[in-house]
Amino acid sequence: ARHAPCAWAASCGSGRSQGSQSVARVGSYKFNLVSGGWESSQTLDEILGITDSYHKNIKGWYSLIHPSQRAEMITYIRNHVIKGRNRLEKNCKIIKYNDGTEKWILALGDLEFDKDQKPISIIGTIQDITERVIREEEKHELEKQLRQRNKELEKMLSDLKQMQGSLVQSEKMASIGQLSAGIAHEINNPLAFVSSNINRLNEYFNDTILLLQKWEGLKPVISKISEPNLNLQEIEDFEDQIEINFILEDFDRMMSSILDGVQRIKKIVEGMRGFAHISEGSFTEADINQAIEDTLTIVWNEIKYKAAVEKDFGELPPVTCNIGEIKQVLVNILVNASHAIKEKGIIDIVTSFDEENVYIKIKDTGCGIQQEQINRIFDPFFTTKPVGKGTGLGLWISSSIIEKHGGSIAVESEVGTGTTFIIKLPIVQQESKTNPTELLIE
Repeated sequence: ARHAPCAWAASCGSGRSQGSQSVARVGSYKFNLVSGGWESSQTLDEILGITDSYHKNIKGWYSLIHPSQRAEMITYIRNHVIKGRNRLEKNCKIIKYNDGTEKWILALGDLEFDKDQKPISIIGTIQDITERVIREEEKHELEKQLRQRNKELEKMLSDLKQMQGSLVQSEKMASIGQLSAGIAHEINNPLAFVSSNINRLNEYFNDTILLLQKWEGLKPVISKISEPNLNLQEIEDFEDQIEINFILEDFDRMMSSILDGVQRIKKIVEGMRGFAHISEGSFTEADINQAIEDTLTIVWNEIKYKAAVEKDFGELPPVTCNIGEIKQVLVNILVNASHAIKEKGIIDIVTSFDEENVYIKIKDTGCGIQQEQINRIFDPFFTTKPVGKGTGLGLWISSSIIEKHGGSIAVESEVGTGTTFIIKLPIVQQESKTNPTELLIE
């Protein structure tokens, strides 16, 4: 047990102790549990806003505690500290007696016992932690604001991604709109000769039916006459009339032509359907060379009157990508190449690969791009085309798609000579390398 109130009071009153307590904003106290009175250092009196004339008893002590925390503090000291014989350690809000301002304190204290081990007093310190609490509250408020701001930024990012997806689809639909007339022409050509051949085939078939009917009509007669060749003259004359030998020769050619036309229509329709399909963001292995062929089918009417297409395809490995988006990039670049050629030119397409990447080089002999414009061609809404001829989104969307794939687009151009676009695509996406069982979403 500790019994040294005089020594405690003397210690509290020493100049060195008072100076240290004042600097640290820590005051000392002794609370007598028997009499209910308490003693305090000068620094503690300053913290509490009291003078020597203040009634230092239980009522005076509890009146200093903020009403919102008074009952909780009384219960804590009675049950946890005195009955439970535990150390006092608790933050508490107080009201300064002299000016009514609110302060935060940290109360620490240990029980002192008599010879019978009954608690007779609490001796400890009280520190003014108002500034610390304010800083913590400010910190918590800043953290709350940051969390809220992060939520807003996440929503903004989500909205931007959704907007970008809408722009990609809008540009895709705009491309379809621009290409639709040419695509309709490309479909109309095979459809025309399919229709023409079917009409002629129908005539051939009708004539063949008539011929067969004549043969059927002659069967009873032939069976009764002794010289059937004389009665076959009518059939032979009809064979000459319908040119049966020509029909037999032309039939295979017409059927081959019809089947070719149907396949061409099917290829165009499938290419358009694949291009117009809304991308779901899935990455699968794809054949880049075949994607180029499919894209050329779609844009062929834009190219065939202005440029010859020369292809030098390497034996590429399958590439993990969103092939629908890659086709959109190819459409944008090939259509731009066609528009850059004034009369007759060449579009050269070369594919190659190394250990990690596939390369697609598309070179045209068009008008070229001025050097001061090259750094801006991937900016949104920038276009070198006349007003109404372009949205200015094609190359920006193309660049965004390739960047999303972890690749890059480089451009080389010389006015009057032509432009070359070099697309670099990783063969395997980084997500697939690190975790092949999952598809990570950006």
